[in-house]
Amino acid sequence: MASWATFKAKLEEEYGDPAAESQAQEFLLTYKQGKKKPREFLNELELWFQLANVTKDRHKLCAVTRAMDLSMVESLTIAGYPDPMRTQEQTAQHQ
Repeated sequence: MASWATFKAKLEEEYGDPAAESQAQEFLLTYKQGKKKPREFLNELELWFQLANVTKDRHKLCAVTRAMDLSMVESLTIAGYPDPMRTQEQTAQHQ
């Protein structure tokens, strides 16, 4: 008997929108946080990652830092998180 994951993958393969993934990837290139609160922003991004089939953490980090509002970057830096722009530069160097 096939598992749910196998069934879901087969269903997506047969009936999924082939353009949806590339459209979601393009959307992520221009997506911005704007006035969304951090939780709403991150939840929405996670949905776009799923649609775009973004699974690697370094790709997610690049998308988040590109889309993140500067006030959120400052808040995270003050709280002791690494500078997202510096992390993005380091990630780019290792690709």
